[in-house]
Amino acid sequence: MPLPLDQLEAEAARMEREVAKLVAEGHLNSARRLAEEAVAVRAFVEARRGDTLPSSNRRGNQEAMVTAERLRHSEGTGKERDPLVKAANAAGYTLRSLGEALKVTHSFLSQARRGKPIRRDLAEQIEKLTGFKASKRNWPGLKG
Repeated sequence: MPLPLDQLEAEAARMEREVAKLVAEGHLNSARRLAEEAVAVRAFVEARRGDTLPSSNRRGNQEAMVTAERLRHSEGTGKERDPLVKAANAAGYTLRSLGEALKVTHSFLSQARRGKPIRRDLAEQIEKLTGFKASKRNWPGLKG
């Protein structure tokens, strides 16, 4: 049985208080993820109160997806996930958002993991953002 909207709103407020604590303790990634969850809960409550949910004629309704939902989809359930995707998710990125942050396509990142040439400075930027090492083992096509 779904929770009443007032209870959901109270939960969002509790999450926001927890975010403030996490920021104060220096746990920024956890704080960002929890803040995104709180935003998603608040958006859901507002949509339900207005009796309107986002609609789309496109499959997947990507514009209405909250970042937390995108991360959940990116994490998936498969056991054989790429270590780059795992590292990106742990840092709060999807492969697509990581690509956008680096001004490259997500498909380029996937191809580079399989041997397509990649510049060392780009691999080092990825390491800085995600902790995924800029080594020949992780990037078979590493140049420079």
